[in-house]
Amino acid sequence: MIPKSSKKILFYLGVVVASTLCAKAQVSPIDVAKQITPERMRQHIEFLASDSLEGRETGKPGQRLAANYIQNIFRDIALIPYNPQLDSAAYYQPFMLHSRIILSKVDCRLNDTTSKAYKLDYYTKPKSNKQTNISFATEKASGKGLFLSETQLGDAIETMAKHVKEDSIKQFALALPKKEYKQLKRSQRYIFGTQLTLEKDGALYYKRPFARERNAEDFSYKLLDDFREKNPDVTVLIVNQNKAKLLFTKDQQKQLKAGAKAETKQLYISGLSVATKEYIPTENVIGYIEGTSLKDEAVIVCGHYDHVGKIYFNRETKKAQSEICNGADDNASGTAAVIEVARCFAKLAQDGVKPKRSIVFIAFSAEEKGLYGSEYYVRNPLFPLNKTAAVINMDMIGRTDKRHTEKDTYVYAINRKDHNKLKRANKQNGKELGVDVDFTPGLGKRLVLNLASDHRPFVVRDVPSMILTTGDHPDYHTPADDAHKISYNRAAAIARLAFLNAWTLANE
Repeated sequence: MIPKSSKKILFYLGVVVASTLCAKAQVSPIDVAKQITPERMRQHIEFLASDSLEGRETGKPGQRLAANYIQNIFRDIALIPYNPQLDSAAYYQPFMLHSRIILSKVDCRLNDTTSKAYKLDYYTKPKSNKQTNISFATEKASGKGLFLSETQLGDAIETMAKHVKEDSIKQFALALPKKEYKQLKRSQRYIFGTQLTLEKDGALYYKRPFARERNAEDFSYKLLDDFREKNPDVTVLIVNQNKAKLLFTKDQQKQLKAGAKAETKQLYISGLSVATKEYIPTENVIGYIEGTSLKDEAVIVCGHYDHVGKIYFNRETKKAQSEICNGADDNASGTAAVIEVARCFAKLAQDGVKPKRSIVFIAFSAEEKGLYGSEYYVRNPLFPLNKTAAVINMDMIGRTDKRHTEKDTYVYAINRKDHNKLKRANKQNGKELGVDVDFTPGLGKRLVLNLASDHRPFVVRDVPSMILTTGDHPDYHTPADDAHKISYNRAAAIARLAFLNAWTLANE
């Protein structure tokens, strides 16, 4: 039995402990957010966007210097490392890019007659040093390819998957309508980005594309990527239906337009001789803070830290030129915000105040090569995607677009319509901070911002995700995107908003 005097001591100790915990629990998120200052943002951005890092191109020394800078900060503020077993690189999530080369030009022969005008897209996993000779037919036939004419890519993928499973067909030629074909081409052009380089000898260097969907209503380009993953030995050749006259008679073309299958005798495709040119190692930088009651769930705060290096497209001369592109806005600004948000959460954790959900901080590499860092992460996540409550991505948060020349504290917040909790968090916290949150970007065709950054691989997998950005400007991907042009007040305000959003989403 505990003596009465001891009971009294324990009671008072309990009161003291409870009072202390209450005091910690009453920490004002607004006060914590104010620790993110323009001066702190400037410090990070000026280093990341300095000439010494030579544009932070993926795989280059400058990118690795940036990765090391971020890792050192994550270590200093005592984030939990992504992989403690890596010792000196504990915060790195390493991955590899493959640079491939088509070794010879494509030769297409229909019924033993070369068709020089024939346009062809090779849209599948490349096979090393292999020539492809395909005989297409419409009937089921083992050892032959199948020619398909479909109105939508999704329908074609389902049909191909069925024939692979039931008939063991490994080679397909696919004719798509002009509109659907253009969408596919547009997606390829974006994914290739700066990696599409035609050499003097006619060789084409490229990175393997991965798929994405355009919006929730469309058939997903993710389906094509999944199809390739499940069927690595299947070849898919894609052609515009409007070019079908190169393959079929006029009567057969009418059948195609009507959606029927038109037969052709033999179509030989050669020159698809593909080999690996080089392997490019790179790494995402990841640290996290463990939550409390919902620690198995996560909120991700992220931004890419790579940029385009020394090569850029001069819009005036219409030529590629060599000059360091420092990428202060794209995306040293977003990276600085990720660092500062992490620092605030780390300070709270050291004071004994942690959110319910875990908070993961990620600086992605290879965004400029085609979202490869974020794509690699979603395939190898720290927390399962179905346990990821929200993703807050920051990309280009330090400049001004044409619509907001009179406003210093604005930001575009873009998320999918069915992710309402993200919009609510932005409305509430934007009001608290005095940040004008714009949910209607009005960027016309530039609404591709909804697709073209590291939240996108999460969006297509139905993870609630948002992007915070200040939009486009003339210095995008040019040597003029320098640190002295950044609005540090605005960048700090957006970083504060990201902190409050993460706090809200981690504790709801």
